[in-house]
Amino acid sequence: MRVIKKKVACHPDYDFDVNCSSIVRHEYKFPTEIYTNGNFYKIIRLTNQDILVSASIKSQGGHKHLEISVDSDTICEKEELILVNKIAVRLGASQDPTNFYNMAHNDPFLYTLVEKYRGLHIPQSISVYESLIHSIIGQQISVHVANMLRELVIEAYGTKHEYNGITLYTFPSAEKFSNVTVSELQQNKFSRRKAEYITDISKLQANGEISLEELRYESSERASEILIALRGIGPWTINWLLMGSLGYDDAFPAGDLALQKAMTKVPNGPTIISSAESLDFSERWRPFRSWATAYIFEAIRD
Repeated sequence: MRVIKKKVACHPDYDFDVNCSSIVRHEYKFPTEIYTNGNFYKIIRLTNQDILVSASIKSQGGHKHLEISVDSDTICEKEELILVNKIAVRLGASQDPTNFYNMAHNDPFLYTLVEKYRGLHIPQSISVYESLIHSIIGQQISVHVANMLRELVIEAYGTKHEYNGITLYTFPSAEKFSNVTVSELQQNKFSRRKAEYITDISKLQANGEISLEELRYESSERASEILIALRGIGPWTINWLLMGSLGYDDAFPAGDLALQKAMTKVPNGPTIISSAESLDFSERWRPFRSWATAYIFEAIRD
């Protein structure tokens, strides 16, 4: 197996361990990515093959960079660069939080979080489709139940790979899910409505009737218009996608109960807060509400 190694520059504020730990915080039984012994591993599907890509942090001349390794004998240099870029995006290495930090320094609520988790960026999903299905699974249920359902579908429909003692799974593709029936998902503990949302969107993606990856090139307003037209997609799901897949700095998933609860617990936050009140409170963080949300959820995960 040929291993290609590439360097990707990191922003000076970037903390590799904080970001990798945040991504894999939950101990999934069937993980799609692993962080162990200073290395981040993920299987990426490209040109009909699954390829192992890994990343670690290095320092040279006082400057940090990611060292990204691609294991394959069959891909070309252009495809290698695509994979390197996908992992760099996933890890949020090149994002610049400077303006957010400057704003947070003068905000009593955010200052506490930034002091504790400085170096955290906003990891981006490398697949808009996968991120959307994850969000649909998580709608209106606890994190624990959502993780259980994700494990079920990964075990049932994902692909298992083993490399040098590491076991990784790929998330089921749209083509795979498009051939799964609603009743089959119901047997795997999904509600009928949520099963319908997943199969409907998967069929649209698999058949080329929608192209979720193209949302990366749309404005947040246009991306929201396209998403809201899909059955089962509302403002909460859209804001998570804007934040964690499409790279918009000012998304805010108002209505998230865990977010509302966390906002009442951080020093200098509101004492009692509804969905509307959380949205009003977040106005002071524009245009960096995605960053604020990422730091609040890091406190939740911690």
